[in-house]
Amino acid sequence: MLTKNSPQLFLFQMMKKIIIFSCFFLSILMPYGYCQNVTVVNRLLVKDSLAIGNHWINNVADENEIVAGGSNVLANDAALKKYFANSMRLPGLTSISHADSLLTLDPVTRKYSMAPNITASNIDMDGIIDMLFVHPHVFTLSYDNYNAIDTILVEITSSDGALTPLLLTGSSGVKFVFGKPPFSLKSNYKNPLSNRSTIITLAKSDEYDNFFGNEINRPVLPSDTQALFAEELTGRYQFYFNPSPNVSLSKKKLILKNNTLNYRLGVLSELAWPQRNRELSIQVINALDSIRIGATPVLTTQTGEKALLTTAVSKYSIRNLIAEIYVDNQLYQTKTFKEFFKIPYDKTWNTIEIILKDPTIATP
Repeated sequence: MLTKNSPQLFLFQMMKKIIIFSCFFLSILMPYGYCQNVTVVNRLLVKDSLAIGNHWINNVADENEIVAGGSNVLANDAALKKYFANSMRLPGLTSISHADSLLTLDPVTRKYSMAPNITASNIDMDGIIDMLFVHPHVFTLSYDNYNAIDTILVEITSSDGALTPLLLTGSSGVKFVFGKPPFSLKSNYKNPLSNRSTIITLAKSDEYDNFFGNEINRPVLPSDTQALFAEELTGRYQFYFNPSPNVSLSKKKLILKNNTLNYRLGVLSELAWPQRNRELSIQVINALDSIRIGATPVLTTQTGEKALLTTAVSKYSIRNLIAEIYVDNQLYQTKTFKEFFKIPYDKTWNTIEIILKDPTIATP
């Protein structure tokens, strides 16, 4: 029995006080422990720092402060968007801009550097991008198939051996191929028309449909198959498949051998680039009265691409070239010429071979 002054009552009261104070201190210290707590508030004001895990955050940066960075700083979406937009914006042209140069991918280091642009004249940065000078590793092929009843398989190969097959479906479209330039194009085209020929044209162009010469320009007889090939391709091209009225055509074997270092040989709309040989079967119009044999100066760019020199050719126009013409394996003519010349055409010929040799004067 507990009495007022009994030791048992005193001990009981002391234990009661200890338990009450322990609960009080525990309620104060619990929020600072590592237990899971969820607190819902409408607004939180942090005057100094906020701890998230082992990281202290003391600032939320805007787009100007992102540049300096910091391990205790966060950035919001708006600041990141403005920062990247400002970082990626192309600089405007000024009096110290390199208007005579282009940003070019170095084929050896695979890094971008400024390379001389031999055709630069009042070029704006947007125009450079649109012409794909900044990104020469993009090959663009636009096509118009006026037959529109067939699917055409085209193979594009980059200079580092990457093969990309393209299916040209419908009446028109645009295809893109990525790789190391220059590219080559190959296709076995069968004319789907049984009563009309098809004219095939591959022309270099820009986004405004300005054309800079044909790489392929060939008629295909009704239901006939032709092997198409073009090389040293860079940038943008237009591919046309046009039905045409039937004309009298004959198959011929054409052999082109280009032994020059910096001239492109052109015969009957077929091309052979420097140090290249081609042997192909083509259709020639029987009403043709002459064959034009021409050579166009070629420059090699810093990236290894071939570029035709069509303006300011005074240094090259005085060069003498030598062409040997063989007809049905017999020497027909040896000609020294400048730029181009013509020979009479005989529809009874079966094989035409042209050999273009180096200029007698070395090209600078």
